[in-house]
Amino acid sequence: MLKLDKESKKNKKKVIVYLVAILVISFLIKNKIKLVTEVTSLIFNPLQSEIYKTEQKFENIGQGILNFNDLVKENRENKAKIALLETELHLHKELEAENERLKKLLEIKKGKPDLKIGVVTFRHRYDMYESFTVNLGEDNNIKKNMVAVIGNNLVGKVGVVDKESSIIETINSEKFNISVNNNLEILGIVRGDGSDPRKLLFIPSVNDENINIGDTLYTSGISDIFPKGLIVGKIVSKAKEEGMFTVEPAVDVSKLTEVIIIGKGVE
Repeated sequence: MLKLDKESKKNKKKVIVYLVAILVISFLIKNKIKLVTEVTSLIFNPLQSEIYKTEQKFENIGQGILNFNDLVKENRENKAKIALLETELHLHKELEAENERLKKLLEIKKGKPDLKIGVVTFRHRYDMYESFTVNLGEDNNIKKNMVAVIGNNLVGKVGVVDKESSIIETINSEKFNISVNNNLEILGIVRGDGSDPRKLLFIPSVNDENINIGDTLYTSGISDIFPKGLIVGKIVSKAKEEGMFTVEPAVDVSKLTEVIIIGKGVE
């Protein structure tokens, strides 16, 4: 009996020890888990916060890119609309200018049925100033050496005549020579400036102090082709060649769209 009691007591002690051990282990495990959780939170919470902030930044950047793309698209659309409006405005101004030109041409033609209005149909890109083609020819009674003018400004003369078109040789051509005088009737010759097709050269018949910068030059009327008093251009400077003057033509022939053909022509 004593042995059994002793064994029973030992077993009870063992059970108590086991229970205590289990409780201690459970406590430690619980605390360790809590500790690990706290440590994990301490480590990963800031990281998660940064990740979240980074995600937000990328999200904002992405939204910003989308907004920027929208702005770029809108800007392109606005530019296209502005370009279209500018084109329409330019065309409107061109139509107004053309109507004004035609109105002036028609006014000039009133009471002068012999005047013929020629439309420029061709101009060589490498010969913009020396000649161009108009839509009047033999069928319109156009003859060689008839005179081309705009208002009272000399443009040139008819050089070549075909059945339905003609080539106008302009005063800018180096081969073109015409007798002129200034306001004081000082005579001279005007021809195209070979070094600059936009300019003319005036060669006075005499060296005279009464030739001045700013003088307007007119057709003298000596020629059988050109009537007297047509404006040829204005003296703008002394030329490099001694005794000559540079002249600005009265008309920019490279921009003409119509001309008036006058005179009888000389065969």
